[in-house]
Amino acid sequence: MKKSNMKVKTQKSYNMDMIKIDEGLIKDIFPKRDDQAHKGTYHKVLMIGGSKRMHGALEIASKAAYHSGVGTLTLLIPSSIYLIEALKSDLMLIDVKSDEDGFMTYDPKIKEIAKNYDIIAIGNGMGRNEATYMILKDILSLKKKVIVDADALFHLSKVKDIRAQMIMTPHIKEFGYLISKDVKDLDEAQKYLDDYDLKDHVLVLKSSKTIVATKDERYILDTPTSTLAKGGSGDILCGIISGILAQGISLKKAALIATYVHNRLGHLYNKDPLYVIPDELISLLDKAYQELR
Repeated sequence: MKKSNMKVKTQKSYNMDMIKIDEGLIKDIFPKRDDQAHKGTYHKVLMIGGSKRMHGALEIASKAAYHSGVGTLTLLIPSSIYLIEALKSDLMLIDVKSDEDGFMTYDPKIKEIAKNYDIIAIGNGMGRNEATYMILKDILSLKKKVIVDADALFHLSKVKDIRAQMIMTPHIKEFGYLISKDVKDLDEAQKYLDDYDLKDHVLVLKSSKTIVATKDERYILDTPTSTLAKGGSGDILCGIISGILAQGISLKKAALIATYVHNRLGHLYNKDPLYVIPDELISLLDKAYQELR
Protein backbone atom coordinates (compact mmCIF):
# COMPACT_ATOMS: atom_id res chain seq x y z
CA MET A 1 0.00 0.00 0.00
CA LYS A 2 1.49 3.32 -1.05
CA LYS A 3 2.37 5.81 1.63
CA SER A 4 0.91 8.66 -0.42
CA ASN A 5 -2.59 7.29 0.11
CA MET A 6 -1.92 6.84 3.79
CA LYS A 7 -0.82 10.47 4.28
CA VAL A 8 -3.04 12.47 1.97
CA LYS A 9 -6.40 10.72 2.06
CA THR A 10 -7.17 10.68 5.74
CA GLN A 11 -9.69 12.20 8.09
CA LYS A 12 -9.83 12.13 11.87
CA SER A 13 -11.82 9.42 13.64
CA TYR A 14 -11.86 9.16 17.41
CA ASN A 15 -8.46 7.81 18.44
CA MET A 16 -7.06 7.05 14.97
CA ASP A 17 -6.73 8.68 11.59
CA MET A 18 -9.26 7.31 9.12
CA ILE A 19 -7.80 6.23 5.77
CA LYS A 20 -10.09 6.66 2.79
CA ILE A 21 -10.90 3.62 0.68
CA ASP A 22 -10.79 4.69 -2.95
CA GLU A 23 -9.91 3.28 -6.36
CA GLY A 24 -6.23 4.19 -6.10
CA LEU A 25 -5.76 2.41 -2.80
CA ILE A 26 -7.59 -0.70 -4.04
CA LYS A 27 -5.71 -0.88 -7.34
CA ASP A 28 -2.46 -0.92 -5.37
CA ILE A 29 -3.46 -4.10 -3.53
CA PHE A 30 -5.68 -5.87 -6.08
CA PRO A 31 -4.20 -9.35 -6.70
CA LYS A 32 -3.05 -10.43 -10.15
CA ARG A 33 -4.43 -13.63 -11.63
CA ASP A 34 -1.74 -16.14 -12.62
CA ASP A 35 -2.34 -17.73 -16.04
CA GLN A 36 -0.41 -20.79 -14.87
CA ALA A 37 -2.70 -21.28 -11.87
CA HIS A 38 -5.05 -24.20 -11.25
CA LYS A 39 -8.08 -24.52 -9.00
CA GLY A 40 -5.89 -25.50 -6.04
CA THR A 41 -4.07 -22.18 -6.33
CA TYR A 42 -7.19 -20.35 -5.28
CA HIS A 43 -8.04 -22.50 -2.30
CA LYS A 44 -10.94 -24.57 -1.04
CA VAL A 45 -13.80 -22.59 0.47
CA LEU A 46 -16.59 -23.99 2.64
CA MET A 47 -19.78 -21.99 3.23
CA ILE A 48 -21.90 -23.12 6.18
CA GLY A 49 -25.48 -21.89 6.35
CA GLY A 50 -28.92 -21.95 4.85
CA SER A 51 -32.25 -23.11 6.22
CA LYS A 52 -35.71 -23.93 4.94
CA ARG A 53 -36.81 -20.33 5.55
CA MET A 54 -33.66 -18.58 4.36
CA HIS A 55 -31.88 -20.71 1.77
CA GLY A 56 -31.66 -17.70 -0.55
CA ALA A 57 -29.07 -15.99 1.64
CA LEU A 58 -26.56 -18.79 1.14
CA GLU A 59 -27.30 -18.99 -2.58
CA ILE A 60 -26.57 -15.28 -2.97
CA ALA A 61 -23.33 -15.50 -0.97
CA SER A 62 -22.14 -18.54 -2.89
CA LYS A 63 -22.82 -16.96 -6.29
CA ALA A 64 -20.85 -13.86 -5.32
CA ALA A 65 -17.99 -16.03 -4.03
CA TYR A 66 -17.82 -18.12 -7.17
CA HIS A 67 -17.85 -14.98 -9.34
CA SER A 68 -15.00 -13.61 -7.21
CA GLY A 69 -12.38 -16.24 -7.90
CA VAL A 70 -12.59 -19.20 -5.51
CA GLY A 71 -10.85 -22.37 -6.67
CA THR A 72 -13.46 -24.77 -5.31
CA LEU A 73 -16.58 -23.98 -3.31
CA THR A 74 -18.66 -26.34 -1.17
CA LEU A 75 -21.90 -25.60 0.64
CA LEU A 76 -22.62 -27.28 3.97
CA ILE A 77 -26.38 -27.13 4.43
CA PRO A 78 -29.25 -28.67 6.40
CA SER A 79 -30.94 -31.68 4.80
CA SER A 80 -34.18 -29.66 4.59
CA ILE A 81 -32.83 -27.73 1.59
CA TYR A 82 -30.58 -30.35 0.00
CA LEU A 83 -32.98 -31.11 -2.86
CA ILE A 84 -33.55 -27.40 -3.53
CA GLU A 85 -29.82 -26.73 -3.76
CA ALA A 86 -29.10 -29.87 -5.76
CA LEU A 87 -31.59 -28.76 -8.40
CA LYS A 88 -30.50 -25.11 -8.48
CA SER A 89 -26.75 -25.17 -7.83
CA ASP A 90 -23.69 -26.42 -9.68
CA LEU A 91 -21.67 -26.40 -6.44
CA MET A 92 -20.56 -29.29 -4.28
CA LEU A 93 -22.97 -29.98 -1.42
CA ILE A 94 -22.67 -31.59 2.00
CA ASP A 95 -25.80 -31.95 4.10
CA VAL A 96 -26.36 -32.57 7.80
CA LYS A 97 -29.58 -33.28 9.65
CA SER A 98 -32.13 -30.51 10.06
CA ASP A 99 -34.64 -29.97 12.85
CA GLU A 100 -38.42 -29.90 12.44
CA ASP A 101 -38.28 -26.21 11.45
CA GLY A 102 -35.71 -26.80 8.72
CA PHE A 103 -32.65 -25.41 10.53
CA MET A 104 -29.30 -27.16 10.73
CA THR A 105 -28.71 -29.33 13.80
CA TYR A 106 -25.40 -29.62 15.60
CA ASP A 107 -23.13 -32.45 14.48
CA PRO A 108 -19.51 -32.80 15.65
CA LYS A 109 -18.57 -34.16 12.23
CA ILE A 110 -18.93 -30.61 10.84
CA LYS A 111 -15.69 -29.68 12.56
CA GLU A 112 -13.94 -32.66 10.96
CA ILE A 113 -15.32 -31.72 7.55
CA ALA A 114 -14.16 -28.12 7.98
CA LYS A 115 -10.58 -29.22 8.59
CA ASN A 116 -10.35 -30.05 4.87
CA TYR A 117 -10.91 -26.44 3.80
CA ASP A 118 -8.69 -23.35 3.74
CA ILE A 119 -11.40 -20.70 4.17
CA ILE A 120 -14.77 -21.01 5.89
CA ALA A 121 -17.73 -18.61 5.76
CA ILE A 122 -20.47 -19.15 8.31
CA GLY A 123 -23.84 -17.64 9.11
CA ASN A 124 -25.80 -16.80 5.96
CA GLY A 125 -29.43 -17.87 6.40
CA MET A 126 -28.42 -20.19 9.22
CA GLY A 127 -30.75 -19.07 12.03
CA ARG A 128 -29.86 -18.10 15.58
CA ASN A 129 -30.59 -21.35 17.41
CA GLU A 130 -28.24 -23.17 19.77
CA ALA A 131 -26.89 -25.33 16.94
CA THR A 132 -25.52 -22.23 15.21
CA TYR A 133 -23.61 -21.33 18.37
CA MET A 134 -22.20 -24.86 18.77
CA ILE A 135 -21.10 -25.06 15.14
CA LEU A 136 -19.57 -21.57 15.26
CA LYS A 137 -17.64 -22.50 18.39
CA ASP A 138 -16.22 -25.60 16.68
CA ILE A 139 -15.25 -23.68 13.53
CA LEU A 140 -13.50 -20.89 15.44
CA SER A 141 -11.44 -23.42 17.39
CA LEU A 142 -9.72 -24.33 14.10
CA LYS A 143 -6.69 -22.47 12.79
CA LYS A 144 -8.46 -21.40 9.62
CA LYS A 145 -9.44 -18.17 7.91
CA VAL A 146 -13.11 -17.60 8.77
CA ILE A 147 -15.66 -15.04 7.62
CA VAL A 148 -18.30 -14.62 10.34
CA ASP A 149 -21.48 -13.10 8.95
CA ALA A 150 -25.21 -12.75 9.52
CA ASP A 151 -26.72 -15.11 12.12
CA ALA A 152 -23.31 -16.32 13.30
CA LEU A 153 -22.56 -12.79 14.53
CA PHE A 154 -25.43 -13.09 17.00
CA HIS A 155 -23.47 -15.72 18.95
CA LEU A 156 -19.89 -14.53 18.43
CA SER A 157 -19.51 -12.72 21.76
CA LYS A 158 -20.11 -16.01 23.60
CA VAL A 159 -17.23 -17.85 21.92
CA LYS A 160 -14.10 -17.70 24.08
CA ASP A 161 -11.64 -20.12 22.43
CA ILE A 162 -10.89 -18.49 19.06
CA ARG A 163 -7.91 -19.81 17.12
CA ALA A 164 -9.17 -18.81 13.70
CA GLN A 165 -8.26 -15.62 11.86
CA MET A 166 -11.56 -13.81 11.44
CA ILE A 167 -13.17 -11.27 9.20
CA MET A 168 -16.37 -10.12 10.91
CA THR A 169 -19.02 -8.31 8.85
CA PRO A 170 -21.63 -6.74 11.16
CA HIS A 171 -24.05 -3.99 10.34
CA ILE A 172 -24.72 -1.51 13.16
CA LYS A 173 -27.23 -3.67 15.03
CA GLU A 174 -25.06 -6.78 14.70
CA PHE A 175 -22.08 -4.86 16.04
CA GLY A 176 -24.24 -4.26 19.10
CA TYR A 177 -24.44 -8.05 19.53
CA LEU A 178 -20.65 -8.22 19.61
CA ILE A 179 -20.34 -5.69 22.41
CA SER A 180 -23.66 -6.44 24.18
CA LYS A 181 -24.96 -2.90 23.70
CA ASP A 182 -27.78 -1.25 21.79
CA VAL A 183 -25.89 0.71 19.12
CA LYS A 184 -27.98 3.33 17.32
CA ASP A 185 -25.76 4.67 14.54
CA LEU A 186 -22.30 4.62 12.98
CA ASP A 187 -21.04 7.55 15.06
CA GLU A 188 -21.88 5.72 18.29
CA ALA A 189 -20.42 2.48 16.93
CA GLN A 190 -17.08 4.20 16.23
CA LYS A 191 -16.77 5.23 19.86
CA TYR A 192 -17.29 1.65 21.01
CA LEU A 193 -14.99 0.33 18.30
CA ASP A 194 -11.96 1.97 19.89
CA ASP A 195 -12.51 -0.18 22.99
CA TYR A 196 -13.24 -3.40 21.10
CA ASP A 197 -10.32 -5.84 21.21
CA LEU A 198 -9.81 -6.90 17.60
CA LYS A 199 -6.58 -8.82 18.25
CA ASP A 200 -5.42 -9.92 14.78
CA HIS A 201 -8.91 -10.00 13.31
CA VAL A 202 -10.57 -7.62 10.84
CA LEU A 203 -13.96 -6.00 11.28
CA VAL A 204 -16.10 -4.63 8.45
CA LEU A 205 -18.69 -2.32 10.00
CA LYS A 206 -21.48 -1.84 7.48
CA SER A 207 -23.70 1.21 7.16
CA SER A 208 -24.26 3.93 4.53
CA LYS A 209 -20.56 4.48 5.16
CA THR A 210 -18.45 1.39 5.83
CA ILE A 211 -15.48 1.12 8.18
CA VAL A 212 -12.81 -1.56 7.89
CA ALA A 213 -10.95 -1.86 11.17
CA THR A 214 -7.88 -3.70 12.42
CA LYS A 215 -6.38 -3.36 15.89
CA ASP A 216 -4.27 -0.38 14.80
CA GLU A 217 -5.85 0.99 11.58
CA ARG A 218 -9.18 2.40 10.45
CA TYR A 219 -10.34 2.71 6.83
CA ILE A 220 -13.55 4.35 5.63
CA LEU A 221 -15.59 4.05 2.45
CA ASP A 222 -17.75 7.15 2.15
CA THR A 223 -19.63 6.78 -1.15
CA PRO A 224 -23.14 5.73 -0.11
CA THR A 225 -25.66 4.28 -2.57
CA SER A 226 -29.26 3.29 -1.86
CA THR A 227 -28.98 0.57 -4.50
CA LEU A 228 -27.43 -1.62 -1.80
CA ALA A 229 -30.27 -0.97 0.67
CA LYS A 230 -31.97 -4.31 0.09
CA GLY A 231 -31.98 -7.76 1.63
CA GLY A 232 -29.21 -9.92 0.20
CA SER A 233 -26.71 -7.08 -0.13
CA GLY A 234 -24.76 -8.24 2.93
CA ASP A 235 -24.72 -11.81 1.62
CA ILE A 236 -23.13 -10.54 -1.59
CA LEU A 237 -20.40 -8.84 0.45
CA CYS A 238 -19.70 -12.05 2.38
CA GLY A 239 -19.34 -13.92 -0.90
CA ILE A 240 -17.00 -11.32 -2.39
CA ILE A 241 -14.80 -11.44 0.72
CA SER A 242 -14.66 -15.24 0.48
CA GLY A 243 -13.62 -15.15 -3.17
CA ILE A 244 -11.04 -12.37 -2.80
CA LEU A 245 -9.53 -13.99 0.30
CA ALA A 246 -9.15 -17.18 -1.73
CA GLN A 247 -6.70 -15.32 -3.99
CA GLY A 248 -4.12 -15.79 -1.23
CA ILE A 249 -3.95 -12.28 0.20
CA SER A 250 -4.22 -11.02 3.77
CA LEU A 251 -7.49 -10.64 5.66
CA LYS A 252 -7.14 -6.86 5.69
CA LYS A 253 -6.53 -6.56 1.96
CA ALA A 254 -9.41 -8.93 1.19
CA ALA A 255 -11.77 -6.92 3.40
CA LEU A 256 -10.70 -3.62 1.81
CA ILE A 257 -11.03 -4.88 -1.77
CA ALA A 258 -14.37 -6.57 -1.15
CA THR A 259 -15.80 -3.51 0.60
CA TYR A 260 -14.83 -1.30 -2.32
CA VAL A 261 -16.05 -3.74 -4.99
CA HIS A 262 -19.36 -4.32 -3.22
CA ASN A 263 -20.01 -0.58 -3.05
CA ARG A 264 -18.92 -0.18 -6.66
CA LEU A 265 -21.69 -2.55 -7.77
CA GLY A 266 -24.24 -0.05 -6.49
CA HIS A 267 -22.71 2.75 -8.54
CA LEU A 268 -22.38 0.61 -11.68
CA TYR A 269 -26.06 -0.32 -11.58
CA ASN A 270 -27.77 1.75 -14.29
CA LYS A 271 -31.42 1.15 -13.44
CA ASP A 272 -33.53 2.70 -10.71
CA PRO A 273 -32.35 1.58 -7.24
CA LEU A 274 -35.89 0.46 -6.40
CA TYR A 275 -35.65 -2.16 -9.14
CA VAL A 276 -32.46 -4.00 -8.23
CA ILE A 277 -32.31 -7.66 -7.19
CA PRO A 278 -29.16 -9.45 -5.88
CA ASP A 279 -28.49 -11.40 -9.09
CA GLU A 280 -28.27 -8.14 -11.05
CA LEU A 281 -25.62 -6.81 -8.69
CA ILE A 282 -23.63 -10.04 -8.87
CA SER A 283 -23.69 -9.81 -12.68
CA LEU A 284 -21.84 -6.48 -12.36
CA LEU A 285 -18.84 -8.03 -10.60
CA ASP A 286 -17.16 -8.54 -13.97
CA LYS A 287 -17.23 -4.78 -14.68
CA ALA A 288 -15.95 -3.94 -11.20
CA TYR A 289 -13.02 -6.34 -11.46
CA GLN A 290 -12.15 -5.24 -15.01
CA GLU A 291 -11.99 -1.64 -13.79
CA LEU A 292 -9.43 -2.63 -11.16
CA ARG A 293 -7.27 -4.45 -13.72
